[in-house]
Amino acid sequence: MQAPTIPEVWFWVFSVLCAGFGAYLGAYLKKKGENLATHEDIDRLVEQTAKLTKTTKEIEAKISGDLWSQQKQWELKRDVLFEVGKKVGNAIQALAAMCGIYSAFPEGEQLVRKGDAQSKWADALGDLYGASVMVGLVCGSNVREEIRDFHIFLGKIANEIPNEPDIFNQSAVAIAEKLADITREIRREIEVDRPL
Repeated sequence: MQAPTIPEVWFWVFSVLCAGFGAYLGAYLKKKGENLATHEDIDRLVEQTAKLTKTTKEIEAKISGDLWSQQKQWELKRDVLFEVGKKVGNAIQALAAMCGIYSAFPEGEQLVRKGDAQSKWADALGDLYGASVMVGLVCGSNVREEIRDFHIFLGKIANEIPNEPDIFNQSAVAIAEKLADITREIRREIEVDRPL
């Protein structure tokens, strides 16, 4: 067997060095590739997280906006219905006062008092009508119809007072029933669940 020549030794040394360098370079490039892939994955995750965060905030804003809008609508209904409740009470008081004047003073006597009572009644009925228009704008048909029917009912009683001064007392039960109907519908409209 012959001893290897210097070029052969160099060839083998060079081959081993190249193989080692190749192995090192391959491992290095593999690690760099993994790092690059991981970096790209992180970039995608950051991008997806940003989109998810944005979408979540948009959904939260929409829900908050919807809840705010519902709350404001409920508050508007409540305010309008409380106001119409006051107007109903004022109309009943004015009607009762007018009946009292007509009952206490026979025809021809105390015309000024009767005129004042009729004027107060007309104002109260007008106020009730105005409030019922607002109810029509913001509430459902059930409460609107109950108030309209009550308005008409009180008007009929008022028209009978000059001929039948005691009509208010005779209608007390019907007035109370109609008030109970209005109260029930108002409670339903503003979603008050507990009984009185």
